[in-house]
Amino acid sequence: MSNLLKCVLCGKGFSELDVENLNFFPIQLICFVCYQKGSKQDHRVWCFGKMNTVGANGKIIAYGYDPAVSADCNKYCPDRKICFLFASQKIDKLRLLTKSNMPFQPGSVTSKAFAACIIGTTRLKLRELIKSLNGNLAIVMTRLKKEKRGSKRWKYVVKDEKVRIVSED
Repeated sequence: MSNLLKCVLCGKGFSELDVENLNFFPIQLICFVCYQKGSKQDHRVWCFGKMNTVGANGKIIAYGYDPAVSADCNKYCPDRKICFLFASQKIDKLRLLTKSNMPFQPGSVTSKAFAACIIGTTRLKLRELIKSLNGNLAIVMTRLKKEKRGSKRWKYVVKDEKVRIVSED
């Protein structure tokens, strides 16, 4: 599998399998390692992957992930979906799920759709993804909604046209 996707921050190449394993985020064109480095930088450099820091007086002294308070965070930040995963410390659990415990064959249409749902997507984008991969929409959706495969269990959650898969392991 060739490395057709490039991180805009480090320039390293990534494959579709890297997308499935959450090593690369194609919508943002940024890799996990660069996001991880960003999450460790000071708030003044990049607010990515951090929660707001609140002082003793209750006033925010350093802004981070808080879409309820910040319109910039909620509407305009291109990293908001991935930022949530880092700020809530869910990224490591999701990466573990996708790497060693993927319930579907790596590289398959269902596996790619499952990975997209782990990050969070919309119904429309999910249908477009399946169609672009020449997958059978009915079969893939049935597999995702079944919420189990072998010993793996998950919840297929739909809210306001948004789709997310939540691990139950």
